[in-house]
Amino acid sequence: MFFTPRVLTDPVDTYFDYRVLPGLVQKYVLQGRWAVEVEADSGERCRVGARAREDAIEYARRIHDGVQKQGVGFLRTFAR
Repeated sequence: MFFTPRVLTDPVDTYFDYRVLPGLVQKYVLQGRWAVEVEADSGERCRVGARAREDAIEYARRIHDGVQKQGVGFLRTFAR
């Protein structure tokens, strides 16, 4: 028991830490704000704010698809 990770020995705390706590932080500390942060290998960055989690996920998918098709230059057009 001394060398067993707490994740295996205390499932209640683990559930709280990994499932409940992030939701509370998102709701009360970040007040429901979401953003997609992208950094290319070249160091170019793009930050897109979102109103909801679903919007952030959709923006991330759009960015991924755009970079796959058009390259890193897509970040400049998407962020505007």
